[in-house]
Amino acid sequence: MGTVFAEVVNMETADCTKMKTYKLREECLAAQGKTEEDLSNKNSTKKSGVAKFKTVKSLFEHIKSFEFSVANNKEPIDIALFPYGMRNPSLPEREEVKRAILEGVYRTFVHTDVKCIDLSIIPMFVENGRQEYSYKREEKLHVCRDKALQVLRNVTGITSFDDMVVKQVNDWGANDWNNSFVNIYYGETKTGDNKKRDDMVNSLKKQNPQN
Repeated sequence: MGTVFAEVVNMETADCTKMKTYKLREECLAAQGKTEEDLSNKNSTKKSGVAKFKTVKSLFEHIKSFEFSVANNKEPIDIALFPYGMRNPSLPEREEVKRAILEGVYRTFVHTDVKCIDLSIIPMFVENGRQEYSYKREEKLHVCRDKALQVLRNVTGITSFDDMVVKQVNDWGANDWNNSFVNIYYGETKTGDNKKRDDMVNSLKKQNPQN
């Protein structure tokens, strides 16, 4: 597993295409008053369409959004994502967990043909220079493609997985969330999209037969 580290940069003058994570990329664009679609239109030489990956492991190796592990290649695919947290529960950790749930479910269904997944979200923190995992706060979901699409339509009005992303492949070999979904993903309170994100997460959890 590879660790993603934040950078200290001048977002107003930085090249947003060089950001190492989606979150930094979005912060960079916001600082410059731009959107993913503005960036994609500027970089029109990039491959158009929605990128597809043969395996979930290959997908998450490319996008590098969270630490991850993929346990098998048979469905339902076992996926674990490890968002950054703290030893004690915190609001930032809860926000990262929500994003990780959306990332694990919708990245998989946008970019692969997988029908069902078993998704585990396990907060990770660093203590005494070592990575620790909070298995007591693990979230487990079982989600299939048709149910995920139903939640997407009911909560956001977006009608297909492909309509969640910009139709040009980014530097990570995938597609960025488009203007219709990116604020929901990050839970922007100023636009009310945090409620939509929470509604999506809660609806996805209800699909889990263990709940």
